[in-house]
Amino acid sequence: GPVFRISAISSEGTDKLVQAAYRWLTEQQRLENEDEEAHAREQEMRRRMEEESVARTEARLGRRRKRDDEEDDDDFDDDDYDVEVEYAP
Repeated sequence: GPVFRISAISSEGTDKLVQAAYRWLTEQQRLENEDEEAHAREQEMRRRMEEESVARTEARLGRRRKRDDEEDDDDFDDDDYDVEVEYAP
């Protein structure tokens, strides 16, 4: 496909990139509207992307919970319950 040389900071080349993206999206929408198979493929791709997104989010949250649980365990000290008192004169 085409390659675009851009500078986001100075907006150099971004107009051509945006125009090309718009043309591609418009063409894809036209194809999807005209072709039931193209529409079905697009819907299937969106469904798979959504499933992947949910799976990745759940995995990330699971890792975060596990990390938080491990950090909480580090704060737990068994010695707090085995208090030894020594009296000295």
